[in-house]
Amino acid sequence: MVQAEAADEDEQLVLDDVAKHGWHVVGIEDNPEGPAFAYSVGLFHTFGHPEILLLGLNSAELMGRIINGIGHLIRQGRVFADRSESDEILEGHACAFREVPHDAYLEYFGYAMWFYRPEKFPALQCVWPDRHGFFPWQPECHEYVRASQPILAGT
Repeated sequence: MVQAEAADEDEQLVLDDVAKHGWHVVGIEDNPEGPAFAYSVGLFHTFGHPEILLLGLNSAELMGRIINGIGHLIRQGRVFADRSESDEILEGHACAFREVPHDAYLEYFGYAMWFYRPEKFPALQCVWPDRHGFFPWQPECHEYVRASQPILAGT
């Protein structure tokens, strides 16, 4: 069961986008509390696919465009899962996916928690590599990439 009524314009936009497109993207710019991030709302409802979270790229808008690209791939039947990798998302580099632990949902999935309340939903963090293709859990990964996107599930 998902939310059917909105209390304000922002909630209504989430409902409208999910109804029209299958998902909505929420973007949060970087601030003193942490790096920029973006996440989907509705992929699980519409396609039975885990929601997607991206952390630490230059802007929430850029991450939103990437999540929309992932959403279009999911609509075409592509499935991303914990510990999988895909070279279909970023040109010239693979992205990796890691399951987001439920204890991170409160910090990163506000509108998704509202949308699905009281139901639970799965989520995956889409992890991007440094320019040499190394992921944050690899010792060769550039420190900036490691610092920009905490891996919520560990390695």
